[in-house]
Amino acid sequence: MKKPNLLFKELLAIFIFALIAFVISGYFDVLENFIAFSQAHEAWELDEILVTSMVLTFVLLAKVIKRSQDLALEIELRKIAEQKIQELAFQDTLTNLPNRRIFMTKLSFVMKQNSQNHSQQAILFIDLDNFKEVNDTFGHSTGDDLLCQFARRARGCIKQNDILSRIAGDEFSVLLSNIKDPHDAAIVAERIIQGLSLPFSINGNQIRVSLSIGIAITPQDSISAEELMSFADKAMYFVKHQGKNNYQFFSQEINSKEIQRLEIISTLKNAIEFDKFFLEYQPVYDKNQRIVQLEALLRLNSKETGLISPNLFIPIAEKNGLIGEITTLVISSVCKQLKHWRLQNVNIKKVAINISSIELRDPFFVGIVEKILKKNDIAASNIEFEITETAIMQDIDQSIITLNKLRDLGITLAIDDFGVEYSSMSYLRILPIQKLKIDKMFVDDIENSEQARLIFNAIAALGKALDLFVITEGVETEFQARYVLKSETNAIQGFYFSRPLHPDVITKKMQCSITHVPKLLKK
Repeated sequence: MKKPNLLFKELLAIFIFALIAFVISGYFDVLENFIAFSQAHEAWELDEILVTSMVLTFVLLAKVIKRSQDLALEIELRKIAEQKIQELAFQDTLTNLPNRRIFMTKLSFVMKQNSQNHSQQAILFIDLDNFKEVNDTFGHSTGDDLLCQFARRARGCIKQNDILSRIAGDEFSVLLSNIKDPHDAAIVAERIIQGLSLPFSINGNQIRVSLSIGIAITPQDSISAEELMSFADKAMYFVKHQGKNNYQFFSQEINSKEIQRLEIISTLKNAIEFDKFFLEYQPVYDKNQRIVQLEALLRLNSKETGLISPNLFIPIAEKNGLIGEITTLVISSVCKQLKHWRLQNVNIKKVAINISSIELRDPFFVGIVEKILKKNDIAASNIEFEITETAIMQDIDQSIITLNKLRDLGITLAIDDFGVEYSSMSYLRILPIQKLKIDKMFVDDIENSEQARLIFNAIAALGKALDLFVITEGVETEFQARYVLKSETNAIQGFYFSRPLHPDVITKKMQCSITHVPKLLKK
């Protein structure tokens, strides 16, 4: 920062002042009169006083000049600081794009300006998919470079008078200030997705990102700037839940689903904090129709909506970082229940618990499990973890590491919903699993379809060939039960034999030795 150079102007002013003083003194013979007066009053030593006064005057002038320069510098620094504050208030410092504040101001202005001529505007709410993984893998510096390159490339995908803004983190928004119909917004969204599909070259790394874009239109969706942004945000989250890398227009249906999602998140957080989850246990029977183990099934009740399906709240928990805490609660609850049954002399040999891909990727998960087992004095052999193929395949290398550690601990491992997704024979061979569960979808049609029966028999035979304990789940009719019991299956599970039961009901069944279903008649 350079000091303002005002010295020349100040010296010029002093010179002019001195010249005027000199002319005036010459006109009135001030110097000659002063000399004559000084000689007449030598005792007063006026010449020394004059010299002293002149010296003091120059010192004072130097002080004034210095203070004047300091004051000018302070003013300049204050102006620069005010300019910086203005930039921080209205501009994103990383990408140099307008920030949320200025974007909302411009959006409100455009909406108000165009309301009289009945023109339409569109908001595109953009989120970079899996951006956190870029930061975790390559570092935050690379993440920042990616955001800057994204901003430049996205700017090239829109018109000059359209506004691109960075809202927060990896979220951006675009204001299309004048569109003829919603299709124009879709064209821009497709152009941005296509334009950003090419890899970004950063520090020698080729990084690809996909986008989720939500679109809201004014005036039909809303005439409020804040509400319009909220609607575009909800549409964007809908895209993420549907698989990402796409765009979606806002609708009231999406709004209802988003409200439901937020309510479920709130219910989940409340349930975690106050331990409001509960478990039911579904028996698994062997071919002699005796209970050989149980599967723990998580339940969640809401005062407003009643029982919430796990198929609804589990994916939401996974996507919002809550599944880890929930799984820990489930494992703890199962271990406590096993300990309670043991004290009641109820012989439950094994309980299966479903775990997600989040746990398989968590390097601390095995340690957490071991700590819970020790705290409740439960043998690892009493616990079985069921993992879907989808969960394992999300990170096969890390999954195998975690599964090996769990098996070394003594926990039984089972592939759940086998055949629904990947069914890779090569991975099935190398995974450290002991059990295979055939999904309900392969059982549903065996009564009416020869092809369904062939597929079911093939999966059961595969499990036997790999020396895996095969459990068929989802058995709901007598025909299914009789057919499955004659197959290569080792055990059977489903509503035909028993629905999920409260722990007290399980206790009563076991204490009364009601561990089988006579003649396949009891449901």
